[in-house]
Amino acid sequence: MSRRRLALTAVVAAAVALGGLSASAAGGSGAPAVRAAADCTWKHHKKTVTVRKRVGKKGHRQFRKVKRTKRWWSCDPVSTPPSTTLGVRANEWHLILSRGSVDAGELKVQLRNEGEDPHNLHLELAGSPSYSFEDLDPGQIADRTLPLTPGTWKLYCSLAGHEDAGMRASLVVN
Repeated sequence: MSRRRLALTAVVAAAVALGGLSASAAGGSGAPAVRAAADCTWKHHKKTVTVRKRVGKKGHRQFRKVKRTKRWWSCDPVSTPPSTTLGVRANEWHLILSRGSVDAGELKVQLRNEGEDPHNLHLELAGSPSYSFEDLDPGQIADRTLPLTPGTWKLYCSLAGHEDAGMRASLVVN
């Protein structure tokens, strides 16, 4: 086995061991599997090139044109549209948001009560109308589509003592 082939085999084996490539990609049967493949589209390229290969004995300047095919993969970025859904998980003494900022406009807010007690949700912004979800029993889910304006919104559970116990969060609307 040539040095180059041996070195390439070692690099591929190390990438597979570290989780950078899947075993099928290492064999060359498919596109490389990268952990962050959700934000790109793998595209296969090939190009035929002509190279000059030296023939004959050393010192003689005889060359022959040889056609070779170069093959490679590239990761083309995929632009994802901004999500219009915000998930809010409510459990004992925490409100957990699916993300901390969203774009202004219509937003579907999904409240999921994962706690053992009933919980609700209120959204407030100074100078804007406030929105509220009804009390949900454990395991229930409620959805509402709300028109949110830019600013920092305060989210909290309005049941007695819940906000003071830590059931509050803030959401930045750009």
